[in-house]
Amino acid sequence: RLHRCAILGWGTSGLDSGSDAAPSMSALDFASAAATAALARAGCDGRQVGLLVYCGVYRDEFLTEPAMASLLADRMRLHPPSADGVHPPFLAFDLLNGGVGFLQSCYVAIHRMRIKTVQRALVTAAEI
Repeated sequence: RLHRCAILGWGTSGLDSGSDAAPSMSALDFASAAATAALARAGCDGRQVGLLVYCGVYRDEFLTEPAMASLLADRMRLHPPSADGVHPPFLAFDLLNGGVGFLQSCYVAIHRMRIKTVQRALVTAAEI
């Protein structure tokens, strides 16, 4: 049986690294801007995202913990509790694998969808 997965949206920060605003932006700022644009283009509410994978290599000040994905999820409010106070299932983690990190992150997201643990995933990075 064939399982289907589609890319519903993509986004960029809207700034290139040579712009005047770029030096004051962090990797988290760039990733947040790109992820917000991708969700808007996909017509997807961030509360529908069940998996967030950050696959970027660049990190401000060599930050390794907490995971960039966790910081991004908090900034974007991807995991708010419902009206009754229940948190929906959500997983956020970093996957570091250099140049193939994005492809491997997509592979992980597809398999999480296949086993029906998530319906929507967000893969993001910030490379400066």
